[in-house]
Amino acid sequence: MSFSFSDLGKTIGTIAGDAVPLLTNVLTGNVPGAAASVAGLIAKAFGTEDASPDALAQIISSDPQAAFKLAQLESNERITLAQLNAQTEQARIAAETTSIAAVNQTMQAEAVASANENWWQTGWRPFNGYVVGLASLLSVIAVFALAGIAIVLKDQTALNAIPVITTAVTTVLVIPGAAVGITAWHKGVLQREEVKSRQG
Repeated sequence: MSFSFSDLGKTIGTIAGDAVPLLTNVLTGNVPGAAASVAGLIAKAFGTEDASPDALAQIISSDPQAAFKLAQLESNERITLAQLNAQTEQARIAAETTSIAAVNQTMQAEAVASANENWWQTGWRPFNGYVVGLASLLSVIAVFALAGIAIVLKDQTALNAIPVITTAVTTVLVIPGAAVGITAWHKGVLQREEVKSRQG
């Protein structure tokens, strides 16, 4: 199996635990340059010139003193590792910023498109919401009614009908319910972004 720098970081974390947070953070941070630099330091600490994740994983896993060597490396190279970790965090923040910007652009485009929709296009969302809400209310009423009939009249048939009805209603409402949930989530995100843009 071919190892990545992230896999190597997880292996080191398993072996050395909390003693080497900087080593594991940089290796699992998906920043190739910083991870390669850390791999080079590890290779030097273990006396090998092969700094590939596969080779280092094998060497570390077979060395009984691996945890000690890694902890010692973390201590001796703390300044260098802290700088590499800072680079990794900056790259992560930059990636998140880019992702958020892309989401904002998509939401803005959706808002513009929604403004140009007619009532037939915009009406299906609230329609689904009303259908789900009304069907849920009627289902609850039906369940309580059947339960009451079963208790008062001691009618086992009414009691047996409850799981059948709830299963059928749940199956029917899966798709409109999902549509309502996704729409509500997106609307919430859009509202939060609008608040942030006004505050920013």
